[in-house]
Amino acid sequence: MGVGLANSLMRGTGWTSGVNWEKARDVILSLLLSPLVGFLLSLGLLLLIRRMVHRPELFRDPNSETGPPTWIRSILFITCTGVSFAHGSNDGQKGMGLILLILIGVLPGQYAVNLALAASDVAEISAAAGAVPDGHHVSKAARRVEELTRGRTTLGQLSITERGELRKQSYVVAEFAKDAKRLSLLSPVEMGGVKRLRRALEKATLHIPLWVKIAVALALGLGTMIGWERIVVTVGEKIGKSHLSYAQGAAAEVSAMTTIFAGDALGLPLSTTHVLSSGIAGTMVANHSGLQTKTVQQVLLAWVLTVPVCVFLGALLFALVFNMLLALGL
Repeated sequence: MGVGLANSLMRGTGWTSGVNWEKARDVILSLLLSPLVGFLLSLGLLLLIRRMVHRPELFRDPNSETGPPTWIRSILFITCTGVSFAHGSNDGQKGMGLILLILIGVLPGQYAVNLALAASDVAEISAAAGAVPDGHHVSKAARRVEELTRGRTTLGQLSITERGELRKQSYVVAEFAKDAKRLSLLSPVEMGGVKRLRRALEKATLHIPLWVKIAVALALGLGTMIGWERIVVTVGEKIGKSHLSYAQGAAAEVSAMTTIFAGDALGLPLSTTHVLSSGIAGTMVANHSGLQTKTVQQVLLAWVLTVPVCVFLGALLFALVFNMLLALGL
């Protein structure tokens, strides 16, 4: 958001042109609301467990010498694995998106479109573009897509400039499809044709190379293995005024896992740490254990300030690099 905002302002195109503010609004709302969802889910889940499960060992402080019984250990293993999987599924998408954003900007000839797309899929794009009727804003984009793909068997036959243009036209089609549905601009038949073209173009543009997936997975795994301790101590010991019981830990993990998977389904980026921290706070409230005010204040401050601070830093760094390159004549 910061880079897009700075880029549009510096090019004189206005502060609204460089950022998809509708999507930015969705992202900000998801980051703000997801911890509240995690808090309420874990609070309700712990109360439900207390009512339905009458096993005192679930609600006692953990015994550091003996560890949890096997059956409790198995439950915690499953819930912890679920959080890890959810964390990877959400943060993995962020990492892959950022890497692709850089690759498309730096090497558009290689990554702007899927050069390995099958000939049948290329033909589908051309046919779908040709079927879009004239008379609407999207018609011009559809005609250009048809020109670019007609008679092609692979997208590698396009020039570097044409690959970038095909990607640009796919954005036009996607945005028009969204607006047309919201504003009822097209008949059902016309809307079906635009949706068909959008789906065909997504095969060409929404691709992630295997090496990017592997790199992100390794980065997430190694980063968690190396940097886990401080976060675990804060989340596990400094949010509530008492030790987490086994039931509290499981409830917080299930609520975090559920919330993050919901974010995945909606295509929204969430903070695993914020959601899990809020979940633990919810279990502390449900357990009448009390919260450590200082830690909660720090978490809330980070929760609220992360987005505006990162927007400002992104804009500032982009402006500095941009002006440095201009000064060097690059």
